[in-house]
Formats: sequence, structure tokens, C-alpha cells
Amino acid sequence: MTPTDLPTQATLHHLLIREGFTSGAEVVAWADGWILRLDSWSEELTDISLSGGNGGKILSALGRLALPTLSQQAFGHLCGLLLARLEADAGELSAVNSLLWRVHYDGFHGVRPLEFEPTVGLCWFHEWENLIPDCLQDMTPDELRREVTDFLRFYAPPAS
Repeated sequence: MTPTDLPTQATLHHLLIREGFTSGAEVVAWADGWILRLDSWSEELTDISLSGGNGGKILSALGRLALPTLSQQAFGHLCGLLLARLEADAGELSAVNSLLWRVHYDGFHGVRPLEFEPTVGLCWFHEWENLIPDCLQDMTPDELRREVTDFLRFYAPPAS
């Protein structure tokens, strides 16, 4: 199920545009959709709508709208989006895994972003192609892809 509240969607869009998983034009269309549905809206939605797709302006406005944490539902939705991306292009493994690692371990807005503790571990894929899971072990890229896919399927909503 897609989160229906503006702050949660803004948080997800902030992550996705920051990490290059969505475009400025897609976020502008999202903001315009909210503006059309609401009787009154925040200055941030107007800023996004009038940004001309400028990533810096969009990130700034989304950052003001975004929540400091992700609920389990929002994280599940993010996992569903990332799963679809990984299934469409196996070459996205490094980007998907890096985003998951940063969301879980490095934080969002400088704090730990998840409102819950995932029960399934993550692996980290360094640029130099060393694979570093929660406990150090050797993995091939195919093994890592299977592990990341299993993680995403575990948390993604069933409709994903």
C-alpha cells in the first residue's frame, strides 16, 4: 500500500531524488498532483512546482516537508520501489544496496531514520566491489543480489 500522507511521501521522494532514483520532473508532477487535490497547500509544494526541475530547489523543499524517520509502512513501500528497480535492471544492485545501507545504518537528516529495527540483515557493496555484510563473509555479486532481493521482498508490501 502506498503511503497516503504528504510528509511520508515527501520523505520517500527526498530519498529517491537525492539518490538518483527519480527525476526532478517526476517530483514536480508529484507536487502538482498534491496541489490539485488540496484546497490549500504548503509553500514547499509551490516551491517544488515552480522549481523547473532544479534538484537543489526540490531537495531543499522536500527536506522541509520530510519526516525525520521512516515508519515500517514507508520503509516497506521504499523496498517495493527498489525491488521493482532491481528486478528491471540487475545492474542497479550497487545503488539499491548502498541506499538501503545508508537508510539503515548512516541515517537520514543525521539521525537513525527507521522507527523499527529490521530483523533481516543488510549487506554493503563498496565501490571497489568488496562485499561487506553484517558479519564479514565473501559473496559473489549474484549471491549479494539474491540476498538483497530477499531482503526487499521481506519488507515490501505483498502488492509490490
